[in-house]
Amino acid sequence: MRNGEIKVDFLLEPPLHQIGAKPVLNRNIIVDAEGKRVDGIGADGEKKQDERSFLAKYWWVILGIMIIQVALGGGGGADEKEGGGGAAAKK
Repeated sequence: MRNGEIKVDFLLEPPLHQIGAKPVLNRNIIVDAEGKRVDGIGADGEKKQDERSFLAKYWWVILGIMIIQVALGGGGGADEKEGGGGAAAKK
C-alpha cells in the first residue's frame, strides 16, 4: 500500500455456519385461549385434523364450477339449421 491509502475488505455473504434459520412464510399461526402459540399438535402428540365440513373447506371450488357453467351456457338444444327447433322450423 502506498502512503495514505486504506484497504477496505467487504464481506458480501456471511459464512455458512453463521446463517440463521429461515422463517416459515404463508403459514397460519394458531394460538390457544391464553394467547400461546400452538403448532397444530394435540395433547396426545398427534397432528390435529381440520374439523370443518366439506362445504366449509371447498365452497370456493363449487362456486368456481358454477360460475364456469353459467358463463359457458347450456346451448339450449339442437341447431335450427339441422331441423330441430320450434315453430319457426316447421314452416
